[in-house]
Amino acid sequence: MFKISQIKSKIVSSLVYPSIIIGFSVVSVFVATKFVVPKIVSVLENFGKEPPLITKMMVYFSKFLTVLFYLSPLLVLAFILRNKLIKKIYYDKFLLSIPVVGKIILYFNLSRFAKILAMTLSTNTQIQQAVSMAINSLSNEFLKENLKDIPDKIGKGFSLTKTLKEVKILPPLFVNLIETGETSGELQEMLNTVSQVYQDLTEKIINRWVSLIEPLMMLFIGFIIALIVISVILPITDISTGTKLK
Repeated sequence: MFKISQIKSKIVSSLVYPSIIIGFSVVSVFVATKFVVPKIVSVLENFGKEPPLITKMMVYFSKFLTVLFYLSPLLVLAFILRNKLIKKIYYDKFLLSIPVVGKIILYFNLSRFAKILAMTLSTNTQIQQAVSMAINSLSNEFLKENLKDIPDKIGKGFSLTKTLKEVKILPPLFVNLIETGETSGELQEMLNTVSQVYQDLTEKIINRWVSLIEPLMMLFIGFIIALIVISVILPITDISTGTKLK
């Protein structure tokens, strides 16, 4: 079973360079929109000319960045205290609803569940207790809440597969594979297979998006810089040609 620390390390290492570039770019954008663009607008107004639309947009963007800058301590504090401000179960439910991120969290927890269950069953632990231990190993409280009644239902004579089918959040593939193992009498072996399948799916999604993060960030930065350059050049052209550009 892969370790979550390995996933975090891989993601962090892939984000170091883009994060540095973005940090410098944000500072440059803030300086340009806060000090350069307003001065150009002031010069245009002195000439009795109206700033181009894109220049106006940059001025409003400058005001937005200023407000965001003053609010940043509160935003950081809210993130640190998020578990006190919002119950973890609601926060974890929100995380599962986020595209890509939610799928990674779900697949990671399903892989952990299957692996822990296989390991406990290999020690001749009763399936009801083994399932309870596997559920408690999950890191997502919303998923854990949805699975919490399974041990009791197993204790009443229901099969593992039947109880899992009642949990709508679980992917059909996950349930079907476990059903195959349970009906064939090879549940432990199938659980190891399920764990490996969802580990591979998790790593595949992570590798795909990590490879896209850097070019997407560079593209976004290039777009923002282009807007700033145009918002500066258009007013200068307006002044030099004596025509009004929109």
